[in-house]
Amino acid sequence: MAGRASPAGEGNVPEAGEGHGADLTVSILLSGTPTPTPTRWGTSILVRSRTAAVLVDAGPGATRRLVEAGLDPTEVDAVVFSHHHFDHTAGFPGFFLSRWDQGAGLVDELSIYGPPPTSAFVEKLFGVGSGAFWPDLNARMRAPVSQAVYVNRGGELPRHPPDPQVREIQPGNRFMIGDIEFLPGLARHVQPYLDCNAYRISAGSSSVVYTGDTEPCDEVVELSRDADVLVSMCWDEERVMAGNGEAPGQTGTLGAARMASSADVGALVLTHLGPSISAGIGEGELEAMASLYPGAIHQAVEGWTFSVFPGSAEDRAG
Repeated sequence: MAGRASPAGEGNVPEAGEGHGADLTVSILLSGTPTPTPTRWGTSILVRSRTAAVLVDAGPGATRRLVEAGLDPTEVDAVVFSHHHFDHTAGFPGFFLSRWDQGAGLVDELSIYGPPPTSAFVEKLFGVGSGAFWPDLNARMRAPVSQAVYVNRGGELPRHPPDPQVREIQPGNRFMIGDIEFLPGLARHVQPYLDCNAYRISAGSSSVVYTGDTEPCDEVVELSRDADVLVSMCWDEERVMAGNGEAPGQTGTLGAARMASSADVGALVLTHLGPSISAGIGEGELEAMASLYPGAIHQAVEGWTFSVFPGSAEDRAG
């Protein structure tokens, strides 16, 4: 059976850390797209359980939003990528470097998961002697003032370069991060040019599905079956996408509602909101969505942290 998301309603946005006792909490760090708007740019969520904290995608500005959500980069155990479009990855280098620098050799190496080409992506950024950020890393390891800062943070010389633990993930390859289970599924977006994953994320009796970028498809519906919350991309109103050719590979308003209904999820959270709906989805379109999916529908607000509790769809509907 599905569960319920707390709290209900876009306007009721709790402070990070509310909902003690939940097996999972989700923070909406970024809820936009490649197009910058005054309120959104890029996509990222933070998933926390009793034993782990995971950054899922890392669009531009993810690190600042992470800190606003009450977590230091050094407290994040892993990063999971859905795919390698820049609105999901451009904030990763800054996050990675900040975690390594502030960690001062006192935190575990970062675990990184994602579809190909995750390994090449990380190596080209941080590879010893050849990565794009190697000059920065080398200076921080060798410059006397950087060494002094490192020691003052608790580090012991000599300082070593980061050694990220990277694992490339295909649909169906379950993996654990602490007590959180990730089940990747196929997301139909821009194949064959990029591999794209959706993820079912579970801890205890709670489950959240993060679609990444995808068009409505059977694979994501099955991945989402009876999940407590579906966090779905929502590029635009359906009629607009049908008219401008932007529907293939992307989910719009009505497509998100249909997937939520078909999967019998407990609540629907809309993220990756395109520029024309960045300020909000119109009432008429929301009514059309509600006619397809009777559960709670939330438009993501950056900084919103919600707790996920197991429960029945019948309980939620009441």
